[in-house]
Amino acid sequence: MKKVLVLIFLLIEFMGLFAILAHLAKGSIKGFGYKVEIPEGMVLTTSREVYCEESDIVISEGTTVIPTEIKSNRIYISFEGEDRITCSWSDFVEQSQLNELLDEAYQRRLDENAPVIVRGIVIGFAIGICWIAAGAIVSHLILKMQKIKMLVIGHIVVCVLIFAATVFSSFGI
Repeated sequence: MKKVLVLIFLLIEFMGLFAILAHLAKGSIKGFGYKVEIPEGMVLTTSREVYCEESDIVISEGTTVIPTEIKSNRIYISFEGEDRITCSWSDFVEQSQLNELLDEAYQRRLDENAPVIVRGIVIGFAIGICWIAAGAIVSHLILKMQKIKMLVIGHIVVCVLIFAATVFSSFGI
């Protein structure tokens, strides 16, 4: 019965450590932006009159402009000698084309970062296995000394610490 209890604690600890490291691996790529690649010769058509505060330019509805940079929440265009006029997505008719470009960029980012996630999962699994091995040896030695309370309290403390680390890692602390 004591060995089953130790095994249950070790499995809970393994799952906690694995979850923390897998979560951190996935979270480590969140900060990386992704670049939308603009097809050569792409032009956008304004869907309404656009007023650009930074350069006091008014672009009338139906005007074609050249995008210089596309981000998830804004588009920079070139118009009348200005290269960095900020516009929103809703200012343009080509919504479906813009969404396709954004989806492609996002998928490309996921594909490029997949090895980072896999590496984090593998490291989490390896650390978890090492934890089980070390925990089994230490638990076996404590069981030999007949210190059951110390063993249970130790595993409970470790489980609480792993739980706390899991919570803090999900908040980015």
